Amino acid sequence: MHEITGSTAVNNRFVDGTSTQSGTVVTADWLNTIQDEICNLITSAGIPLNSSAEDDRKQLNTAIRKIISNSIINLVTQENFDALALR
Repeated sequence: MHEITGSTAVNNRFVDGTSTQSGTVVTADWLNTIQDEICNLITSAGIPLNSSAEDDRKQLNTAIRKIISNSIINLVTQENFDALALR
């Protein structure tokens, strides 16, 4: 992942255009990077990408919740295993 760059970005930040300065030009490279990062997160949670209108807007949220939930389950399971091993 990288911050926005280019001659119209200011300190790697987006800016609105004014009468004296152009607004930040959003490049295809930056948008593709963001898309790839989001898609990688979704698929790493075992969720297939789906472009249907209804499911499309819930995939990132579902993936984040699933990753957090699985991490908690794994942590609790490991703690229980460790506690049993000490007995």
